[in-house]
Amino acid sequence: MAKLDGKRVREYLAAEVRALVAAYRQFETLLPAREGLGAAHSGEDGRYVESLVREYLQKLLPSTLEVSSGFILRPSVKTGINGRERKGSEDENSTQLDIIVHDSANYPVFQRFGESRMSVKHFKRFITNYSVI
Repeated sequence: MAKLDGKRVREYLAAEVRALVAAYRQFETLLPAREGLGAAHSGEDGRYVESLVREYLQKLLPSTLEVSSGFILRPSVKTGINGRERKGSEDENSTQLDIIVHDSANYPVFQRFGESRMSVKHFKRFITNYSVI
């Protein structure tokens, strides 16, 4: 058996990152910004980067986890039975989150629309994209 020093995994992940950057550069080449880096439409530029990252994460993560964008809901009521409400609290929701990793096998998704989801507060991670590749 080959020695497992992590080198092959690091090389693999570095190649995956280079492939993601190359895919983005193709988008940037087709729709170049008039000035500076990025694509001509910053909103679509960000949406494309988010899509690349979501697809990559979905490929790596277990099938029980879903990767999407959307909102996290925090209902104010636990059960509403026998006084088990969250007193003095209102239903809350997050702002729009670019990338959410959630367990849709065990927790509800209230609404699905395109690549977006509206799910209850049980999520694994979320990522907001503010960077340029």
